[in-house]
Amino acid sequence: MWMWSRDQNERLAGVLCYAEPAVRKLKFKEIDEAINYEIDGLVVSLVGHMDGQAGDEPCSYGYNPTVVEQYKQRHGVDPLTEDVDPHKFYAIHGEGFTEFVRSASEVVRAKGKTFICATRTDGVHGWGGANAGKALIGDTMAQRDMRDGESPLPLATGFYLETEKWAEEKLIDGLMCAAPFSDRFKATQQLQDKVGVPVYLWRKHIGIDGKVFGPGLDFFRSEVQSVRGGDLDGYAMFILQINDHPHFKPDWRDVYSY
Repeated sequence: MWMWSRDQNERLAGVLCYAEPAVRKLKFKEIDEAINYEIDGLVVSLVGHMDGQAGDEPCSYGYNPTVVEQYKQRHGVDPLTEDVDPHKFYAIHGEGFTEFVRSASEVVRAKGKTFICATRTDGVHGWGGANAGKALIGDTMAQRDMRDGESPLPLATGFYLETEKWAEEKLIDGLMCAAPFSDRFKATQQLQDKVGVPVYLWRKHIGIDGKVFGPGLDFFRSEVQSVRGGDLDGYAMFILQINDHPHFKPDWRDVYSY
C-alpha cells in the first residue's frame, strides 16, 4: 500500500498510494469508524511525510502496479523501463487521491458532518529531501500553480491536488490551505475565489529540542492578525514540538540532518 520504487523492491515507509483501491478501501473503513464518535467532522491533512527517507531523486517512488498500468494505457510508455513525465505521472496519482476524497466525503456527509480537506496553492503535494519538507510549511513553496505540465517537479514522489474538482463536485465544506510565506494571502485568496468554499491558511510550526524552525512566532502572530482582520476565512496551525528525552532514544533523529 506504500509507494513503490521503480525497481519494485523498495517501499517508501508511511507514504500511501491513493491510486491503489485497497488503500482507499482501508482509509474509508477508518473514516467510517471515526465519524461514528461524537465529533463535528473530519479533516484530511497532508502533514504525514517521510522526507528524509524519500531522498532527492525525482520520480524515484510511486510505481505501484495500478499507476504503472494506467500510465502504459494512456501514454504508451512502460514506467518501469522508460522515463516518465512527472506531470502525467503525478496526475494519475492525483486522480486516485480525488477518488479517496469522494469516498471520504460520502461517508462524512452521510452522517451530517463537516468535511475539510487540505490542499496547497502550488497544486502539487509531494515528498522529497529537505527542500520538499520546507515547501510543506511554506518556506520554499512555489508562488504559482505547478500543474502546468512544464514546471520542474523535483520530488521523489507526489500527486496533483485536484482542488477545483473537489469544489465543483461539492465534496468539501472547506479547505485547509498551505501557502508560500511571501504573497501568502494573495495566493490563498486567488484559490478561495476559484473554489467558493471557506479557506483556512494552514501553517506547521516546528520545534525540536528548544530550537524553532520556520519564520518564528512573530511572523505567525502577524498572519493571525491579518486573518482576524478578514483577509481569509480562518487560520489553522499544526504544532509539532519534539523534546530530547531518554525514553525517545534510540529514535529516527540520526536519519535527518537538522
